[in-house]
Amino acid sequence: MTRLITLLSICLILFSCEKEDPIYPPSTEGTLSAEMGGNYQYSVYFNIEQGNFVQSVEHDLWTLSFSSDDGDTLLSLNTGNFMFAQNSGDTNFNAVVDTLMGIPWKYDFPTGVKHRKALKSTLNASKKASKLVFVLDLGFDAGGNRLGYRKFQLLNFDLNGYTFRYANLNGSDSRVVRLNREDNKRRIMYDMRSHRIEDIEPPANSWDMCFTQYTDYDLTTAGDTLIYLVRGVQTDAKRHTVFLADDLFNWESLQLSDVLNERFSSAENEIGYDWKVYSFDVARYIVQPEMIYIVNTGQSGYYALRFVDFYNEFGEKGSASFEIKGL
Repeated sequence: MTRLITLLSICLILFSCEKEDPIYPPSTEGTLSAEMGGNYQYSVYFNIEQGNFVQSVEHDLWTLSFSSDDGDTLLSLNTGNFMFAQNSGDTNFNAVVDTLMGIPWKYDFPTGVKHRKALKSTLNASKKASKLVFVLDLGFDAGGNRLGYRKFQLLNFDLNGYTFRYANLNGSDSRVVRLNREDNKRRIMYDMRSHRIEDIEPPANSWDMCFTQYTDYDLTTAGDTLIYLVRGVQTDAKRHTVFLADDLFNWESLQLSDVLNERFSSAENEIGYDWKVYSFDVARYIVQPEMIYIVNTGQSGYYALRFVDFYNEFGEKGSASFEIKGL
């Protein structure tokens, strides 16, 4: 009996000394692969805390996105299709019938900031719909086929949604659309070819990173802007910030205390695409695993991310393989 009591006492002591569950749960161990496809046709959404892929969908199925957040009026182009917009400066929808020579084409800046959006002038200084008509270059689908042009005009918006119209440049196939906000969505994606809302982005707060194609830019030595398509990672910048640790830390020994005082960025493209570089010597992308990204997800904590490959087991590009772990 004494021996049994002693044994029970030892068990109680051991259980009382057990560590509590970590505040920040680790992500899935091992290597994960986001399959964007050989033509980069898929947008792949990933949940960091759960360590799994939430949704994979063809990126060229939508044209414009409308913010679903209360009070927000952010309109975005589908930059995965290499879309551009021209501000006609005219509120007469029927008067705009062609692309506008001499008026610069605008694109959505990859950081996601509002003042660098191509359609920012849909609102006037009073935060009302300006009713300006925009010419949209819809870009290309995943097969490289041109998608043509449309003209677009935001007529009104309120707490419940948006009213807009669009048509072909010659005025044919003109439509007026009322689009309502959805409580469980960060933004609503609408396609001007199918004339409907498309289920592209998963519910809000269910994803953290999107592996996809999008438009970015660089500056030449002459100071000119070079705009092109890239394949990389965008984050939900409304909830997350990112710090590029680069080669400052060792992956195996990296700890949370190493990065807490660093400056994190809220840019959507902070992870971006340059964790890989193209080598003309071997005619393939070379991944740089020494580039370590720290993602602050807020409530679920900090995670370290690094990329290890861009090719699948068959040697096909578009498979972004990475490791991610909780700190």
